[in-house]
Amino acid sequence: MAPVFLIAATLLAALAVSAAVPRTKGGEAEAAIMGAALRRASARAIHALATLPVAERLLVLEPWRFAAATLARHARSRGWELDRRGASALALVLAAACMVAGAILTGSAVGAVVTLGCICVGLPIASQNAATARKRAAAREMPGIFRTLATALGA
Repeated sequence: MAPVFLIAATLLAALAVSAAVPRTKGGEAEAAIMGAALRRASARAIHALATLPVAERLLVLEPWRFAAATLARHARSRGWELDRRGASALALVLAAACMVAGAILTGSAVGAVVTLGCICVGLPIASQNAATARKRAAAREMPGIFRTLATALGA
């Protein structure tokens, strides 16, 4: 579990450094170069973490698969291709980063435990809500499909 926290701390530090880069007119090129280097380093770290067995084992859980699929969709919209294990690794890094932030904000390890509890409770709730929304959308579309089929068969 130590590599997860190391990668999470590295990503948080890199994000803090990238946020601290001044956005002056002459510094835009340097910021773009730094941003590209940060994206490459992040991609390498995520792909390295995806090779660990924990990334695959977590995908057995339906809420974790939902979180990984959501992150993969969001990453794809940003131009970053992730497979299932990579998205699971990214979710793991983000969970670890949230736990570190919770511990820092509260000043004790209790914040990390509370954050982990929120993740363990929140992911199944979010997964169930998304499944319910998909079922409702399919139920709303069904009568329209039957009307279309009836019209086509009647003609």
